[in-house]
Amino acid sequence: MNVYVDFTKSRLGVLPSDLFKGLHVTKVSFTNCDLKGIGEKGRSALEGLEDVIEEFSVHFSFSEDNELKFLNVSTLRALEVLEIEGNEIHSTRLRMVREWSCEPQDSVCHDELS
Repeated sequence: MNVYVDFTKSRLGVLPSDLFKGLHVTKVSFTNCDLKGIGEKGRSALEGLEDVIEEFSVHFSFSEDNELKFLNVSTLRALEVLEIEGNEIHSTRLRMVREWSCEPQDSVCHDELS
């Protein structure tokens, strides 16, 4: 069974790392939310979903005043789709703990821990 959680136009602040712990959520999406952070620095963004979550997206949820600075997805082993779109991000200050690379010829994405 697939369980999706979509947050839309919500003021959420900093999401605790263990917000979804104990749940079987395969997709989490944030759209037009007022976020200040996803997970505590040094901890996974979605603890408890390491072998479950397949899709994670954040759209238009970080502003110039609240930039996305840290996102740890290194332990999300089942993650196939990661979308970060329309957010205020200064790449020189954002630290992605997991790097993604895609090869167009076979449409397969590979991840590498950094």
